[in-house]
Amino acid sequence: MVLAALSFANKMFFIVVAVFVVVNAILVGIEERNMMMGVADIGNKMIYSTQQLSDASNEIYEAGQIVNPSNSFFSLITTYWNLISSFLSVLLWIRIVAFLVDSTLKLPAAFNMLVGLIMFVLIQIIVLLLFAEGDRFTIAMKPILCLFHFIRIIPIIIEPFRKLT
Repeated sequence: MVLAALSFANKMFFIVVAVFVVVNAILVGIEERNMMMGVADIGNKMIYSTQQLSDASNEIYEAGQIVNPSNSFFSLITTYWNLISSFLSVLLWIRIVAFLVDSTLKLPAAFNMLVGLIMFVLIQIIVLLLFAEGDRFTIAMKPILCLFHFIRIIPIIIEPFRKLT
C-alpha cells in the first residue's frame, strides 16, 4: 500500500496536481473545440513536462507580458492555468523520483530531493532525445533550463497583480 505510506501533505499535493492537470485539459479541449486535444495534453504534461514548462515560460518571456489587452479573459485564465499545471507536473515527477530514491536508498530528505531532481532531469533528457524532434543539443538542454526559464518570468507573472493594488 504505497498510498497508505504517503503523508497527508503528499496526498494533498497529488490531488492538487491532478486537479490542475485535468482542469487544464478541459480548458485546452474547450479552446481547441476538441476534447481529444485535452486528453492529449494530459499525456504531454506527464511525458514532456519539462518541455511544456520551458515552452510556456519562453512564450511569456518573448511576449514580455502575460496579459495582452486584445485577448479575452478566457485566454488569460488558460495561460496562467497552463503555466501552473506545467510547473506542478514537473514538481510531481521530481517528488515521485525522490520518493522512489527514499524507498530504495533511505537517504535524508534533502538528498532525496537532490538525487530525485538529478535523476528526473536525466530521465527527461533521455525521453526528449528519443521522442522530440529538433536540434539535439537544444532538446537535451530543455530539462536543465526549464526551471531557469520559469524563474525568469516570475516578475512578468506577478506584474498584473501589482497594478491591482
